[in-house]
Amino acid sequence: MLRDLSAYFAVAREQFPSLESRTYLVTHSFGLCPRDTFADLEAYKQTLLRRPLLFDDWLERLSEMYVLFERLIGGNPGSIALRESASACHATILSALKPRDGRTRLVASELQFPSISYMVAAQRQRGFEVDFVPSDGVHLDADGIAARLDETVAAVFAPVVASFSGALIDTRRIVEAANEVGAIPVLDAYSALGVVDLDVSSLPPCVVIGGTMKWLGGGGTGLAFMYVHPALVERLPAAYPGWLGDARFLDFAPDFVPAAGARRYQMGTPAMEPVYTARAGLRFVLEHGLSRLRDRNTQLLNVLAARAQDLGLNVKSPGSSERRAGVIVIEVDDARRTVEALREEGFDIDSRSARAIRLGPHWCVTSDECERAMTLIAESQP
Repeated sequence: MLRDLSAYFAVAREQFPSLESRTYLVTHSFGLCPRDTFADLEAYKQTLLRRPLLFDDWLERLSEMYVLFERLIGGNPGSIALRESASACHATILSALKPRDGRTRLVASELQFPSISYMVAAQRQRGFEVDFVPSDGVHLDADGIAARLDETVAAVFAPVVASFSGALIDTRRIVEAANEVGAIPVLDAYSALGVVDLDVSSLPPCVVIGGTMKWLGGGGTGLAFMYVHPALVERLPAAYPGWLGDARFLDFAPDFVPAAGARRYQMGTPAMEPVYTARAGLRFVLEHGLSRLRDRNTQLLNVLAARAQDLGLNVKSPGSSERRAGVIVIEVDDARRTVEALREEGFDIDSRSARAIRLGPHWCVTSDECERAMTLIAESQP
């Protein structure tokens, strides 16, 4: 099967012009754009030349993106809202929550992305008690988070994949535990979608937040989405509604009537350039399938981990392939020097601390390139 995957993605590699000159191991930070992205960018340019005559084209593209995101995670029609960032999506959910009816606590993983942690912590100013579940800095402990949940919890926040370690959480455990006590589970899937097969149709009610800039191969920044299960919409009223969230938004009515489902969480006119440039990456993921992409990512991470072990390098990610996804973290003496050394050799990696680097191999890089990268990392150490 491994050889079959390698051959399969060798063909798919032709869709990514950036791979003609670079070995791309930083997909966890910025995804690569397929060739079709640049045709979509040209289409967006044409709307700028002729606007507002082509405003209908913008609305049509927005409608298409709703459907693509629904397909990506198995969401019902109308269950997706588009926003400018994952942070904005989390802010929308948090603003809909109030400490009332005995639900005065928020629970969050300590491995949440920083901006999400900032926002959750800030809810103390609104009367919430905030409980951050400690971590060893590497692993996501679904059982530890579930153990903090009871009838006093309004919502629980957890990443599907920890962006700084690649740890993969037991999503079902979190969602089921939250539903058992009536809390709302909010999953940050930004670092997961494209390397984790997340199907909300098989889960109890939850909120899933993601974006296009990483594994979904989106072009410009400024586009994220939020899935809200239909059963949760009435529990999460839109605290700051915008005109696109109105059921009759083209009428520009003076009073707000919430659109059906998650559409009510739309605000003003979205940034359209990322809407155009995100389509090709989404289509690539849907065409090749999350299961296959997950298998390929697992294969390449295993190659990196095995080579690191051979070279005596310390891996700072979960050791089991069932507990990690997307990225692998390697301890180094000087992260900046290592990143620069590999960049000079045509290998793109990054770091988030002074003594650790991250490698998130694009599906279309080769096992040989992964092994070569790890060799270069070892050679760059004093």
